[in-house]
Amino acid sequence: GVANETSTTTGSNMFVMYDSNMNLLNRFVNFGRFKTLCEVDNSGNIYLAGSFDAVSDFDPSAATYTLNTAGGFDVYVAKYNSSMALQWVGQMGNSATETLKQLKLDANGNPILLGEFSGTVDFDISSTSTYTIAAVATDNFLVRISAFGLFNWARHYQLSTVSSNVTGDYVNVDSNNNIYFTGGFSGTKNFNNNGTAFNMIATGDVDGFVEKLDNTGTQQWCFRFGGSAAGYNYTGGHCIAIENSGQIDLIGSMRAVNDFDPSPYDSVSVVAYGGFYNSFIAKYNQLKTL
Repeated sequence: GVANETSTTTGSNMFVMYDSNMNLLNRFVNFGRFKTLCEVDNSGNIYLAGSFDAVSDFDPSAATYTLNTAGGFDVYVAKYNSSMALQWVGQMGNSATETLKQLKLDANGNPILLGEFSGTVDFDISSTSTYTIAAVATDNFLVRISAFGLFNWARHYQLSTVSSNVTGDYVNVDSNNNIYFTGGFSGTKNFNNNGTAFNMIATGDVDGFVEKLDNTGTQQWCFRFGGSAAGYNYTGGHCIAIENSGQIDLIGSMRAVNDFDPSPYDSVSVVAYGGFYNSFIAKYNQLKTL
């Protein structure tokens, strides 16, 4: 058969469900704009998250549930059951632009969102309470929302200057709902704005990092890896996976000479081939041992 849909604006999103034989089960169109991320929990509930810049209806049924942006692009997160009935939806934003980079679910179906923001943003998706954070420039956020659509916590990775920043690239969750965050940073950065300061210093132009948080957003540990001196020495983590044993598999990019051993007493140096960007894969245990 034929199931035609018409886009109502440039960059409108479309979500389509098929069974294992590629028979069309359901579809949802004209919500949000451009990139949308999707996760499915163990009960078949569907979570969609992304950006939107105008009035959008997030209810696939004949009813409507609209959100309007505060200006620029806002971030939305929505939950639907397996029949695509809207369970809840909320937004984070201000008059500037907020960008969602990643959506992950923990074992209990709690969404974890990684992205960037500027200005002062309310990260509580409830209409009756607020949790605001002020960015210095274009900063990173890491937010957890409950499976019931309630704000749990938010973490802020701040730019201290234009030349000293943190770029979050990837977040993942283990079976105990611990959260692992990786990316790159330059200069001196505090990786624990929510508690006792934990400063790390990048010795290359950009160094990589791995941070572990528990399910309350409390930092458990954090370590850096990277170059020994500035001068086209760029390193960063781009993807992280956690094995059932708890070991951490990390993939990223590197240039020049990089030390991947977090220990201050040892080093395991790898030289990038040909002076160009190379890919790397590394494995660490829960004691941060390479």
